[in-house]
Amino acid sequence: MSSLGVSRRVRRFEGPGGRFFFLALDHGLPAGPLPGIEEPRSLASRLRPAPITGVIANPGMVRHLGAAIPALVVHLSAGTRLGAHPTSKVLSSTVERGLALGADAVSAQVHFGDPQQDRMLSDAGAVVDAAGDVGLPVLLMAHPPASAAVDVGAACHAARAAAELRARIVQTPYTGTPETFREVVRGCPVPLLVAGGPRASPPETFLETVRGAIAAGAAAVEDAVAGRQRADVVPAEESPHRGQGEEHLCERVIVGRSRGRLRGPQSVPASRSRGPCDSRW
Repeated sequence: MSSLGVSRRVRRFEGPGGRFFFLALDHGLPAGPLPGIEEPRSLASRLRPAPITGVIANPGMVRHLGAAIPALVVHLSAGTRLGAHPTSKVLSSTVERGLALGADAVSAQVHFGDPQQDRMLSDAGAVVDAAGDVGLPVLLMAHPPASAAVDVGAACHAARAAAELRARIVQTPYTGTPETFREVVRGCPVPLLVAGGPRASPPETFLETVRGAIAAGAAAVEDAVAGRQRADVVPAEESPHRGQGEEHLCERVIVGRSRGRLRGPQSVPASRSRGPCDSRW
C-alpha cells in the first residue's frame, strides 16, 4: 500500500507531457534571505500564473507560502554557511512533521566526501525508510565532492548511490556537456534532477544547461542558485507548456521529463566506449 502511495504522489508533480516544473525555495536556511527570496509569500503569489507543479521549502517556510501552492516537497536537511562545515548536513525535521505540513514528498541532502558523509548516508536511509512507511517519495540531493569542475565519475557515483538508497528522485550537479551527463543518467535508474550553476551565471547559461541536461535524458533541471538579482524569463520553448505560446516568469525553476527512457537519437547505445562511470568507482 505504501508503494502505491509513493507512486501516486510522484505523479502529483507532473505537468502536461509528464514534465516537472518546480520552484525551489529551500536556500534561505543555508544561505539566508538572498535577493529574490526575501519574501516567500510574495514570490509565490507573483509566480502563481506560472505552470509550476511543485515547490521545495524548509518546514518553517511552508506556512508563509499560502494555501494555493502546488505539490509540496518539505526539505528535512539543514546546515548553514555560518558554520565551520557548511556541507555537513543534519536532519532538522522529520518525515512525520513533513506529512503534517501537507508534504507530497520530502527531501534530504548528502555531500559526498564530507567528513560527515557516513552520518548523512545513514540519515538519508532512515528518511527513506520512514517516508516509505507512510507512502511519501523522497528526493535525495546527492552532491559529489566540491571542485572547480564537476568530476563526472564522482557525479555518476553520487547519483547511483542515492538511487541505491531507494530515493525516488535524485538531484546532482550538471557535468558540463550532454555527452558526459548521459553517463550520469545511464547509471541512475530513477528520475534525475540537475542542480544549476554559480550565482553569477546569466540566464542564457542556465537555459543552455536546461537544453543540455534534457538532451542527455535528465528528468529535470534545477536552477539551484538562489537569489538571482531579477526574475528570469523562461521562453515558451523551454516551458513544460511548450507550444502554448506562453512566457513564464520564474526565479528558480526545475523543468524536465518525469518518466520514461530516451528514444531515438538521444538514446545511449548498448555497445559504447567505456565512459567515466565505467572507469572510476
